[in-house]
Amino acid sequence: MKPFFIATMLLLTAQAFAAEPYTCRNGAFPSYPEIHYGEVMVSADQQAAVFPDREGCPDSSSCSQKDALKKGDKVLIAHASDRWSCVWYSGKHSEVAGWIASQNIRALPARDPAMKNWLGNWKSIGGAARIVIRASRDGQLIVRGNARWVGGLGPTGERIIHSGDLEGKAVPAGNQLRIGDPETPYTCVATLRLLHDQLVVSDNSLCGGVNVRFDEVYRKQR
Repeated sequence: MKPFFIATMLLLTAQAFAAEPYTCRNGAFPSYPEIHYGEVMVSADQQAAVFPDREGCPDSSSCSQKDALKKGDKVLIAHASDRWSCVWYSGKHSEVAGWIASQNIRALPARDPAMKNWLGNWKSIGGAARIVIRASRDGQLIVRGNARWVGGLGPTGERIIHSGDLEGKAVPAGNQLRIGDPETPYTCVATLRLLHDQLVVSDNSLCGGVNVRFDEVYRKQR
């Protein structure tokens, strides 16, 4: 029952997440249905404690602090309730994902999802995937991406590498852009969400070889 219970957590309300906080990790963020962009709100001489997502956290007294964030750190926010919120921070040299007291963060207003904000070369924070977005003459966005998964050594001693591609053209609806037709069998389908300076992408696992996913958070390359 445990695996089934954890899987269904993604469909519950924010209050339920606060009561049973098992899933709050960086790799799962692209699949969370509600994600907002925000920042840490503490005084300059304080830090906001971040707790892991293992069973019993963050409410249990036995749950030890995992990391801490400082004032002004920009985060992605999911599963927000009155008490706890699931956040992911990615800086130049570190990543932090976990539960933080909701009073220590605030959601920032959505940025203008103008077409120009989508355009550019995007690289996943994990570094295994890249997406290029260009404007078409008919007012749509052209999306092309590539990703790869590097495994162990095969029977012949060569490194196992699987690759994948993402390609499509569409018009964004607000801060969301959907590529591919979900009604067509075995078709790569992806949803791209633009949250300020970060692009959150989730796919249907049909965009490449085994273990190849575009499910990542991306930053625009300068």
